[in-house]
Amino acid sequence: MNHLTPDQAAAYSQRRLRGEELLTVSDHVAECAHCRANLSKPQDPAKLIRALQTSAHLNYEDLERLVDNSVKPGTRAEFEAHLDTCAICAADFQDLEEGRKSQRRENPGRRLAIPLGVAVAAVFIFVFLQQETSQRPAPEFAPVAALQDSGEAIALDRKGNLRGLSGATPEQRQMVAMVLESGSFAESESLASLRPDPDSLLSGGSTRAAILRASSPVGTAVLSQTPRFQWNSIPTFGEYRISVYGTEAEALALSGPLQTTGWTIPKALARGRTYSWTVTAINGAQQIKAPQAPDPDARFRVASEAEAQEFQSVSHLLRRSELLVAITANRLGLVNEAHDAMAVLAEQNPSSALVDRLRASLPLSLGKR
Repeated sequence: MNHLTPDQAAAYSQRRLRGEELLTVSDHVAECAHCRANLSKPQDPAKLIRALQTSAHLNYEDLERLVDNSVKPGTRAEFEAHLDTCAICAADFQDLEEGRKSQRRENPGRRLAIPLGVAVAAVFIFVFLQQETSQRPAPEFAPVAALQDSGEAIALDRKGNLRGLSGATPEQRQMVAMVLESGSFAESESLASLRPDPDSLLSGGSTRAAILRASSPVGTAVLSQTPRFQWNSIPTFGEYRISVYGTEAEALALSGPLQTTGWTIPKALARGRTYSWTVTAINGAQQIKAPQAPDPDARFRVASEAEAQEFQSVSHLLRRSELLVAITANRLGLVNEAHDAMAVLAEQNPSSALVDRLRASLPLSLGKR
């Protein structure tokens, strides 16, 4: 198919598509970068909330396909997400599923011919359910928090019901709901050992820190096993040396003389381990080293294999959620990645007080990668 029409794009963003049309458009969006970019553009918040308040129920064919397990995994996730927030459709689904189980118990091992009277009754019930579903008013949904996330509307109501975030697991949806409800990110436990004193962590607590500062990575976890170290330059000091330490007192990696303010370690560091590092500025016989006591060590941690895989899986979802990426990164201690995701979300939601509060609640980013 060609690019999505404005009506198709609006219906897809507002989750008004159903059945084969939804499958066709979803497949197209997955393959078309142009349409994905258009869907990621910010939308009017007033229109967003109106769309969330008027979302339709699943029709009978969708529920039947869900019971028969004849939908694609991505579409199944969208349907199940709707069932999590819609009591009416959830009840219809349960009734239909129980009916199928009852049929299987009554007809074990083989299919029997359906008597004419039973067939007529089934048609009557089907028509009645279709009419009943179409005539029922949509349940009230009053968002207390709403934002645009990569072209998809995400909202939370007063009862804790979450809409949007198609493709996410129940655990991921629960994490997003908690963040939207509180308006802030939870404190990352993995940063406790890396930031013993957040108020003074290389932020000007001494004269030396103001002269020479180890900028990054400090007080964070990193994904790369060969991270890039960064520091500030000092006038008249033309040479710098980097020392990287593990648990031993002796340095496990030395940079040699450098004339720049950045160095990528060539030796891969072990995953799941914590390291510290120092930078020394040299001008002839004069040397300045940072950090030094009473400043805390410049510590960082290399993400474990499981943590790296978890973050990559969230980052490469078919429909990427910047909010979910930020939540995952913050929980894993990946401070820079959390800030990067929230910066993208801020572009998609200009002048959003909710996004501003969330960004302000993240740990301080002490330099870029």
